[in-house]
Amino acid sequence: MQHSADQEIRSSRTILIVDDEWALAEVLSAILRDEGYRTLVAGNGREAETLLRSESVDLVVVDFMMPIMDAPELIAWMQEQASLKAIPVIIMTSLPEASVRARADGFAAYLQKPFMIDDIAEAVSRHLPPQHAVVRS
Repeated sequence: MQHSADQEIRSSRTILIVDDEWALAEVLSAILRDEGYRTLVAGNGREAETLLRSESVDLVVVDFMMPIMDAPELIAWMQEQASLKAIPVIIMTSLPEASVRARADGFAAYLQKPFMIDDIAEAVSRHLPPQHAVVRS
């Protein structure tokens, strides 16, 4: 019975995927939906900003380099918003981690592209903030 309770908790969690490579964003979305999460997809940081203003999001997975608003700009904006600053952000990129850390602060994890399917699912699971199960009678 524990499995269905875990699945119910996961399905109440929302992951925002931000990537200008639409095909990759859709693949990541499918992987995370298969893991039981609700997903939202944005093509750049500005679209993510709009979604973050209107949706309840538990974690953001973002490509480092994007047009319009990149990951460092999105993270900086999120840090300025009291309601968003605690949301963990996972950065995906082919750049070395030192280059990412030189330009961005306040992210929870770094994923080097290309990565395996299990890597993204594990990173999301590890960095989601704890959520208390709601007991129904």
